[in-house]
Amino acid sequence: MGKHTAQSRHTRKNGGTAGTMEASAKGAVEEGGEVIGVVVTGSNVGSLGQHNEYITEKISFESYSKRTREMCNTDEIIILEDGIGTIEERFSAWIDSLVHSKKTITILGEKNKKLLEFLKSEDLVKEEYFQYTNFVEHIDYIEFLKN
Repeated sequence: MGKHTAQSRHTRKNGGTAGTMEASAKGAVEEGGEVIGVVVTGSNVGSLGQHNEYITEKISFESYSKRTREMCNTDEIIILEDGIGTIEERFSAWIDSLVHSKKTITILGEKNKKLLEFLKSEDLVKEEYFQYTNFVEHIDYIEFLKN
């Protein structure tokens, strides 16, 4: 993901910590790109209080909710598969899209697809709430990342 972002001349913004965030940051930096890491100061939950070595700019917040809000402050939103933090960020971005920004959220990966299908099948989320979501099976299908 990071390499594609840098190759298409976009700046990558993510949570700035470990896992997929670190991997995408590394890929972007290796391609000469920039990465904004949005971190929580003083957190001892997982790796939230520590940023990875690949971010080129750090934005710090004292609360997780403010961090998540800043993560949505971007031109494009791509949701990758990951853990509980990503799940919370996914739903925050989704609500922000519906209520405020009207931005399309690109959702990547089979696990994410299954989650969305479950939400639909169990009537936990109304069909019209999916108007700003775009599921793609592979990164190559994300339009704004194509060279």
